[in-house]
Amino acid sequence: MFGMSKKADRGILIKNLETIIGKSVRIAGDIQVSNGIRIDGHLEGNITQEDGHSATIAIAQGAKVHGTIRAGHVIISGEITGNIFADRIEVLHTAHIHGDLKYKSIRIESGAKIFGLLNQTEEKPQTEEKAAPGNLNLLVSDGKLKQQS
Repeated sequence: MFGMSKKADRGILIKNLETIIGKSVRIAGDIQVSNGIRIDGHLEGNITQEDGHSATIAIAQGAKVHGTIRAGHVIISGEITGNIFADRIEVLHTAHIHGDLKYKSIRIESGAKIFGLLNQTEEKPQTEEKAAPGNLNLLVSDGKLKQQS
């Protein structure tokens, strides 16, 4: 019973997913989502949520995405090359990210690999901006935080 609540907190409900991109599927192009999508395959393109919606994007273990992701909630267990802008980001232990993350809240499991800048913001993170002076820029690699100048 106790284990179920912890798992439910970090996952998404199947009913919230509009689309599942299967393991054997490869897509070249951008995707716009209004509710939720799970990527198990490969995507060469950007994923954005429709205006006025708060979408959940799940990148499964073994999946690969090369592009920018903009959504309300992003869960990463696979590989991403590109920047992520989200209100809430969950980086699971199998995740491998090459890109910057801009977010309101983040959870990173031990073992996740992030090669990029982490930038927490109070505002909705929808634009690519350079870190303002005084912001702490961190590089997370092999579960270790390193400050960057």
